[in-house]
Amino acid sequence: NNAQVGDPIIQPGGADGGSVNTDHIANLERFCPIDFGTETGSNCGIASTYANIGNAIASLLGSSHRVTVVQANPQAVNLVDAAVARPLNDGDVLDEILNIGAVSGTVEGTLGMQIRKSGRTTGYTTGMITTIEATVSVNYGPGQTATFQNQFVAGPMSQGGDSGSLIVDMNSPRAVGLLFAGSTDSTIFNPIQAVLDCLNVEI
Repeated sequence: NNAQVGDPIIQPGGADGGSVNTDHIANLERFCPIDFGTETGSNCGIASTYANIGNAIASLLGSSHRVTVVQANPQAVNLVDAAVARPLNDGDVLDEILNIGAVSGTVEGTLGMQIRKSGRTTGYTTGMITTIEATVSVNYGPGQTATFQNQFVAGPMSQGGDSGSLIVDMNSPRAVGLLFAGSTDSTIFNPIQAVLDCLNVEI
């Protein structure tokens, strides 16, 4: 959510030694904001009053920190964690995935479906969908936990850095989903149609 349209995309990424000066290949075109279940402001007058008093005291003491009142929304849910970038030069990117090839079309994931992906950290791995229509909570850092509904869960076929990998049907070149989270026991990915709809793109 802190990104801005037009932000530079680098390849390799910063964690792999890439830099904006030498590896800038695209700019952020669109992304799907994540709802963490909080919003600025509150209908609670007491909370607002305490915040105002605290900020006044902080100002008198010379502190630049300020308190912002937020209210929780336990009903906040998400469907996708995704973004799309526009290459600076179309010739810098291929329409193929390493060890998988070109992807054509989509297919809805089903329980027991055999799947594959090629990712930055673990490379080419395979797995099987073990859960459909899952509701999961994903930690994005201190105070930032987001709930996602209608997700697919597969076995352990990814590690940190593999997020953004396209999940592809094992028996066809069709996309099933977009990997965005996981653990030592599982891999979680968004349904591909929800991703395409949110980003207004097609395969």
